[in-house]
Amino acid sequence: MSTALTTFAAALAVSAVITATPATAGSVGQVAGYSIVKLDQAPPSVEHVQPGPDRPGRTTYYEAELARSGKPYGQIHGSAVITDVTPDPSGLEELRLRTLVFDLPDGQVIAIGTSKYELLLVENVPALRTAATIAIVGGTGIYAAARGQVTTVRKTDGTYEHVLSILR
Repeated sequence: MSTALTTFAAALAVSAVITATPATAGSVGQVAGYSIVKLDQAPPSVEHVQPGPDRPGRTTYYEAELARSGKPYGQIHGSAVITDVTPDPSGLEELRLRTLVFDLPDGQVIAIGTSKYELLLVENVPALRTAATIAIVGGTGIYAAARGQVTTVRKTDGTYEHVLSILR
């Protein structure tokens, strides 16, 4: 197996084990040895690719502007592929393979992993989603060889908060 494929498989395995809730997402900042970068994301411009909504294989590509402490701080480019859809009493649960590239002033941070999303059967109701955490698997510039995790929360106004916890 190639080194890149081995690294990808290891990162995917680790990210599948890591699960964050709103309670654990807040405590990450107190872990010694991590640098915390909090970023706010504007609503993304989104492009969906077939085979249609809420079906395995559907791919979503998106990008959006990022801000840090209220000032512009780069862009995010991402994709999400639905890998599984499970019926749930209140709706559906999707498992998505997410890839995020944070294009920041001093380099890029790359994150990948799986996240579960509960899709309620209530239309036009913006939901505050629970935190979704995936692994930081590398970067460029000052983030070269970055490791850690990024926790993302979708807010009711359609914006997102990303908390990057980067191992120093």
